[in-house]
Amino acid sequence: MRKTLILVGIVLISFLLVACGEDVATVTPPTFNSFTVDGTAPVVDGELVTYYKGKNEAILIEVNINNPDSLLITSIIIDGYNYFASRFLAESTRTTIYFEMSAGTTLGEKVLSLDEIVYKNGDISETVTVSSNNEFIKYVFKNLPTVERESYSVTEDSIIVNFDILDTDEVIAADTLIAELYSGETLVNSEVISVGQTEVVFGSLLSNKNYEIKVKANFNLDNSQGYNVDYALYSGSFSTLDNSIPNASIENPLVTSNSIVFNVIYNDEDSVTVLGGITVGVFKDDVLVISVDIAGSTNGVTIEGLLNNNEYTVKILSDYDLLDGHSTITDAVLTTHTFSTLPREVPEPLITGLVIEENRILFDFDIDDPDGLIIMSTLIAKLYIDNILQETIAVNEYSADFQIYNLFANDSFTIEIEASYNLNDGVGIQADKVIYSQEFTTYENDVPVVLVDNLVVTQGYVTVNIEVIDEDLTLQGALTARLYEIYLVGDVEHEVEVGLIQFDVEETQIVFTYLTSYLKGYRVDIVADYDLRDGSVPKEDENLFRSILVSSERKAPAVELNDITWGVDEIEVNINVMDSDNTVVADTVIVYLYLGDLLIAQETLGIGETLVTFSGLLSNNEYRIFVEANYIYDLVDQTVLIEEYELVTSNVYTSEKEVPTSIISEVFGLTETIEFKAVITDEFATIDELTLVAVLFLDDVDTGLSEALTVGNNFGVIFTGLLSDKQYEIRIITNYDLNDGNDEFTDVELTSYFIYTSSKSDPSTQNFIILSTQDEISFDVEVIDEDGVIVTNPVARLYIGDTDTGQFVDLVVGPNSSITFSSVLSNERYNVRIMADYDYNDGTPIIPDSSISISYTNTLANAMITSIISDMVVGKDNIIFNVEVVDDNTVSTDNLEAVLYDELDVQVGLPIAIIVGDNTDVEFTGLQSETTYTVVIESDYDLNEGEGEQFDGNLDSIEALTLALTGPSATITITDIENTRIDFEASVTDEDLTVTTNLQAVLYKDGVATGDTVALVVGSNTSKFFDELEFGAEYVIKVETDYSLNNGDADILAEVLVSDTASTISIIHVTEVVEGKKIINYILEVDDQFSILVGFDVEVRLYYVDETQVGDVFYVSTVADVDMLNLWSSYEYYIEVTATYNVGTGQVTDKVFRYDFTTLPLDIPDIQVTNLDVSNATDIVFDVIGVADPDGIINGFVDDGFTPGTLEAVLYIDGVAEAVTIPIAANGTYTFVGYDGTDGSDYAIVIQATVDLNDSNGLDTFEFDVKSWIYADQP
Repeated sequence: MRKTLILVGIVLISFLLVACGEDVATVTPPTFNSFTVDGTAPVVDGELVTYYKGKNEAILIEVNINNPDSLLITSIIIDGYNYFASRFLAESTRTTIYFEMSAGTTLGEKVLSLDEIVYKNGDISETVTVSSNNEFIKYVFKNLPTVERESYSVTEDSIIVNFDILDTDEVIAADTLIAELYSGETLVNSEVISVGQTEVVFGSLLSNKNYEIKVKANFNLDNSQGYNVDYALYSGSFSTLDNSIPNASIENPLVTSNSIVFNVIYNDEDSVTVLGGITVGVFKDDVLVISVDIAGSTNGVTIEGLLNNNEYTVKILSDYDLLDGHSTITDAVLTTHTFSTLPREVPEPLITGLVIEENRILFDFDIDDPDGLIIMSTLIAKLYIDNILQETIAVNEYSADFQIYNLFANDSFTIEIEASYNLNDGVGIQADKVIYSQEFTTYENDVPVVLVDNLVVTQGYVTVNIEVIDEDLTLQGALTARLYEIYLVGDVEHEVEVGLIQFDVEETQIVFTYLTSYLKGYRVDIVADYDLRDGSVPKEDENLFRSILVSSERKAPAVELNDITWGVDEIEVNINVMDSDNTVVADTVIVYLYLGDLLIAQETLGIGETLVTFSGLLSNNEYRIFVEANYIYDLVDQTVLIEEYELVTSNVYTSEKEVPTSIISEVFGLTETIEFKAVITDEFATIDELTLVAVLFLDDVDTGLSEALTVGNNFGVIFTGLLSDKQYEIRIITNYDLNDGNDEFTDVELTSYFIYTSSKSDPSTQNFIILSTQDEISFDVEVIDEDGVIVTNPVARLYIGDTDTGQFVDLVVGPNSSITFSSVLSNERYNVRIMADYDYNDGTPIIPDSSISISYTNTLANAMITSIISDMVVGKDNIIFNVEVVDDNTVSTDNLEAVLYDELDVQVGLPIAIIVGDNTDVEFTGLQSETTYTVVIESDYDLNEGEGEQFDGNLDSIEALTLALTGPSATITITDIENTRIDFEASVTDEDLTVTTNLQAVLYKDGVATGDTVALVVGSNTSKFFDELEFGAEYVIKVETDYSLNNGDADILAEVLVSDTASTISIIHVTEVVEGKKIINYILEVDDQFSILVGFDVEVRLYYVDETQVGDVFYVSTVADVDMLNLWSSYEYYIEVTATYNVGTGQVTDKVFRYDFTTLPLDIPDIQVTNLDVSNATDIVFDVIGVADPDGIINGFVDDGFTPGTLEAVLYIDGVAEAVTIPIAANGTYTFVGYDGTDGSDYAIVIQATVDLNDSNGLDTFEFDVKSWIYADQP
């Protein structure tokens, strides 16, 4: 039977839909499907696959899950460890989970299992246990040794590399760690090296060469790959520096016609030139003509024997080996210089002594031929007359004699000289070449003339001043002048030749030495032989001049001072007194010697020659010799006696005595002595030998040292006790007298010589050998002091850098053995300095603490105490491990312990004392679960490196994450559901005893606990139920508990272990619900499957949301089709059904069903103002669109339009409504007349009406659109 109920007159208003509680849907738990490890199945042919992994290497896990309800997977538990969702990789989905787990550091094999999958069911975490096909084998193998290059250096022939080699698991086999040097694929060298800081040196390499260094080793990582042989742990390329190619330059070339001299500058910075590999090559047309070997830079390289006027190139050739693997470069041209030798010309003969005789032509010629270009044996001379060859003769020693007849004056002839010559220009001998040709002409010859411009007769002399003119060279031989004396015997004139002088044409004066007498006459004749070469007979003794001399008066006497010689203290003169006319009064001729006005000596002379000697004179002085006499002088009518007449006066000089000289030679300067030879020359004995000394000066100051010398050789003169390394001056000093009338010269420096004394050699050491251990430095050293400059015993001082440690040991000059510094720091770079006070005896102060020698050493480093933690087993509340401690040099001082720290580096519990050596099964207990701890092996230690004792040194550490405690889990099974009761069973698992309290089943409805709980226990809980529940309500049963995971977090309270949803069975069903704006329609069916209803009908009521009943109750017995009309629009309601029922506990009338709903809102028209126009400044024109009212909300709405005045346009000016309104009945254009919308006021047009929204609020004014403007906005 179908019933229809219509409710009218209900006004509803609201916009909110209120939910009636949270529903928990029934879901399908995910199930484990499969998983892969590193992309492969962990089981092959029924056998577990072993996955080999390095320490802490990532293992990729892929878990495939059947998850039909796409529940959130929150973690995967492997071997008790939670891999939470935060670790899932981005590509993970709800059915495929990807994450990475660490292989850890514990070496060896371990079987791991994927135990659980944790997912979220709503707010509840639930677990799926995986019990099959869930295992795989992890095998952690040993660390691969590592080789890191720390630094390196290369030279032209070496590579030095410092490596840091780590072998944490000591896998490298003994003596197999090898550094190998390769050139390409060829092994060049190898060296066994050790783990740790290692320096590898490869020397004797090729330059500019690429090499590869490989570090190889044999080892087994226990990774199933077997034994690795020659495994390359490192490979690096290195290039040696390139050797510089030698270079050379040619400087200051000097070129002649057949040679060049130059300097060669040769640079070979890297000494790559091979022995004897430098050659100077001279090339002509690229052909080597001359080569000279040199040893390097050379001055004055001379190349001779070159052709003149030829171009050559000098090349510096070098053989060098760059030591780069290539062969020796031979004859490499380092530099070139091109030059041309100077040209040579055939020397031209110079004709000299041309003599043209009647029957021959004689001439000599000179040829300046220093280079010997002309072949002397080929010289010939040719004579041409009128261009006809007259005669050819061989030349003998540059002289030619042509026999020729009838060669007359005013005739011409030509002389040619021919020869063969070699210019050394590459052409060779040029034979029979004319090297001279000259035409000569004979002229009409003049007779030679002798002109005499003066003839003087003096006492003892006849002087003739002459000029001989023979322009045509007619004279043959010398001219002859003859002096004749003429006298009468009776009336007969006789002549006697008393003088004859032969002279040549160049003479201008001839003097006859003869005492003439006034009582006789004299004649001078000059004759000569000449040939005018005009065909006539040559003239012989032809008189060219004659003169007669006659005197009637006696001549005054004359004196000649002849053969004057002088020395340093005497003058000797031959005085010739001439008086041929006997005018001198006897014994009146006296010679005087004057020094200035002082008469020094006089002597009476006779007529004739007298040798006079003046001695005992001063040297280097001017004397005057004065000769006077009394003689008779004839006048015309009388005779006069001339007394003391000065016949001659002459100044003469004595020689200057030479100043004494000295030479210092053979000088030897030692450190404290100077030895030399002094040669004193004093030809004229001017030196006062008592004053002749050698004096030693220093810095121009007399040292007070002197040595007496003698004239002559002074051998082995020695000055001793001198300063070393000083420039001394030896001065030869003396007094000397030159006997020249001046004072004696005193303290005269004859010569000086500068000489350095040798510097004293620095002390040195040899055989300086240092050996160092960790705490001791010992050495041998020999101190050498050849010149004894050490003034105190040397000492050895120990330094660190430039800091004196204060330790020193006295040494002796000579060998010092087994010197020891103890209590030194280890791993420290020391230097031992051999020091002493120096005195070089050079005038400077003693140099204190001067360093003689320094040698560096590194003390050995104490091996650091080390430890290795191994075989760690991490539990949920404990950590067990083994530790090996190595302390080879006993550097541990105290507190060798295993210490545990938490994540905040706070020590946990007490440390565990351990010992050097093996410590097994060291255990920390009572730990928190799922907590990261750091196990640190600590010790106080002192490496004896100057830093003092170090406390709590970290020898080794390793992090460990304790395993997580497995929290409690539970399952719920719903065993029965009725209208008001739910029966269930619960199973609670708590393997790690984490539950603390409040283990119970809690009932929830609409997400809120109802307050109903059922206490549970760990284990099985059966026959549990909740009753007195609502009909048809959905409930959630959650198993909750408080528990602690002992991981440092607070206890987990009211944790939901599992939940399940169940709904009580309803007796009312509402279907086919249609919710409208003012109506709801549905079908209501009564279903009493458990026959609990009392009576046949149920009561149906409608309520506002505020629980106010709307309308009357109506009754339904089986099914009804219900329409509820005239409801408020957009308003909340609920339908409630009550019934009387009995579920076995007595009759009850109560609510058995409720349905909440909200009606839909009415539609509001979209009415708009458009196309506003105020342009005419008098009206406001606008359009209205969208005028409609489908739900009839506008008051006054009628089918054919609106009641006037209900929908209207209102004009506002500056916020105030105008009285005039415009009714809007339909879409169209409307005008506010008489309004200037451009006057700048604030205008607005509002479309409004009185509306009824059927929302319980009644009538209200509603603004559909507002269009506002100010004219400046230009609407």
